[in-house]
Amino acid sequence: MNNIALSQMITVRLCHDLAGPAGAVNNGVEIFAESSDEMKEKSFELIEASTKDMITRLMLFRKAFGTANKEVESDIVSFQKVVADYTAPKKINVHWQYEQNVIHLNNQLTQMLANMILIACDILMIGGKLTVKLKNLDKKPTISVIGSSTQFKMIPALSALFVEDSADVECDSRNIVCFYLHQLLQHSNLSLKILENDSQFELLLE
Repeated sequence: MNNIALSQMITVRLCHDLAGPAGAVNNGVEIFAESSDEMKEKSFELIEASTKDMITRLMLFRKAFGTANKEVESDIVSFQKVVADYTAPKKINVHWQYEQNVIHLNNQLTQMLANMILIACDILMIGGKLTVKLKNLDKKPTISVIGSSTQFKMIPALSALFVEDSADVECDSRNIVCFYLHQLLQHSNLSLKILENDSQFELLLE
């Protein structure tokens, strides 16, 4: 996939994901303008919640798709907050495991992890649990995102791109993040493994 096609599909994905909260804000404004005092309060709550949702999505998208200078570091606690705010409406609980001395994560790893989380959330279509494990970040990093749920649906492009290394995969708005992560990894010394069974899946970056 060339860079133009990649950027076009990312734009489609961003517009799709931001359309929901943006539309909700617009609906809230319309209700606020035409309703009684009681309904005005409810419409304000809708506007407030939808605005927060939209800002949270933008913050995670910036981490995932923005320019990543690996010499610059991201605060791990701030990043956890962004992820928690993004996953909460999707009914996904996120648990983190890393050494106590980890305070920052370089932006290259942050970008890859953000994309892994976006992919995991797409797989957990009805919610569930994510466990994020960070190891050896200052030497040979290993990042694991483990997802579990009563029901989840793997994205076919994951296996095609990272297991079979196939170029014959049709790109769409649901799997574009897989393509983008694949491109990122081609410019690094890391690789992604996909593990799964009936109860959980794992995205393993090492």
